[in-house]
Amino acid sequence: MSKRFLDRRWLPGLALALGMAVVPARAERVDPTLPTRRVVGAPAGQSPMFRGDSARTGRTRQPLPSEPVVLWRARVTGGLDLPLVVDGRGHTIAASPMSQLVELDDKGKLSFSVKTGSSPPVQGPVLTTDGTRIVLTAVGELWGLTPNGAVRFRRTLPQSSALGGAQPLATRDGGAVFWAGQSLYWIDPSGDVQARAKHTATPVTLLELGGRILAVSERGDVYEWKPPEEPTKLGSFGGRIDEGAALSSSNHVTAVVDHTRVIDLKLSAGSRHIRVETSELLQGPPTILSNGETRVASFAGLLLGHDRLGAETTRAALEPNSGASAGSVPGLTQPPPLLVDEKGRVAFVRPGLDAGVVLETGEIKSAAGAACGDPISLTAAGKQRFVVACRSGLILMIGAAPVSGKAR
Repeated sequence: MSKRFLDRRWLPGLALALGMAVVPARAERVDPTLPTRRVVGAPAGQSPMFRGDSARTGRTRQPLPSEPVVLWRARVTGGLDLPLVVDGRGHTIAASPMSQLVELDDKGKLSFSVKTGSSPPVQGPVLTTDGTRIVLTAVGELWGLTPNGAVRFRRTLPQSSALGGAQPLATRDGGAVFWAGQSLYWIDPSGDVQARAKHTATPVTLLELGGRILAVSERGDVYEWKPPEEPTKLGSFGGRIDEGAALSSSNHVTAVVDHTRVIDLKLSAGSRHIRVETSELLQGPPTILSNGETRVASFAGLLLGHDRLGAETTRAALEPNSGASAGSVPGLTQPPPLLVDEKGRVAFVRPGLDAGVVLETGEIKSAAGAACGDPISLTAAGKQRFVVACRSGLILMIGAAPVSGKAR
């Protein structure tokens, strides 16, 4: 959908036409005679939300580097425990547990650092269609900042506290969806609550499909939310999902279930198809190629790829002695999920090892000096770039070597 502008005077009628409830919330005074321009369409940025898009595919339209090097390093004081996002200018946005929202430019220099009150962010950041940076803090406050770091809005959700869980979803109407206090909240571009629904099943993934929200719970149940209706259950994966799920088609959600199976759930029928079943302990969520193939890593360090029918298409060792009992441990040293580009190149990072790229030939190229013991985020950052974040606060921008001069 191309971006377009809406007059605020049309919004009540549009909400009724779309079957969406307008929920009262704290809002700024608005003169209804004054038109307000509002941008709608796909969220802005190279990677505006966790896993890059509202389908959570982990796929980037830009190519990954074939000869990766470290372009720059930066450090966020106080460490990091939430995924990074990257805007259209190549700026990296990070939420710090020290109650800060930090933005770095495309060269790793500080653009701004804004205090988010007295409470640390527990969800986000996420970038909306107009580029607003939003985080949700532990006390249930939504903070929205402009691309220049000015506070655009500060709202308190009806539920006064928030927990971690599913990362927020930027939606095509210019708003975002959050889960807090056992409720789903759909907010508009001004941070006001547009719709709310009680949802006690803790979601691990929020997805958008055709104007509706899909919430996948940690127990493997998939719910559909179409305001003003309450969420309804569409089906179940039949097992536990710890890390999340992704849309592999317009009718299928795919997840790693119980760390041993990759399962496709058909939304229209609620039926399950086991794509992969293995003795390997698999890490989710799966990364989805444009042809519907999946890429997942095992906790022992194997990269495995399968087509829609379950035939193996890729196998590579991401760690020395991959496949042995050594490697990451579920819930302890779990690395971030994989990234993939349109050529089938896969970016990865493993604890204590240099981040790298698996080429379409199966050859592995590592970026020297791109290691950390506790990687928590792997994010697409533009043409031939991706960024790694470490729990220590270290941020590493990985990309193609400059044509002239050496990488810094």
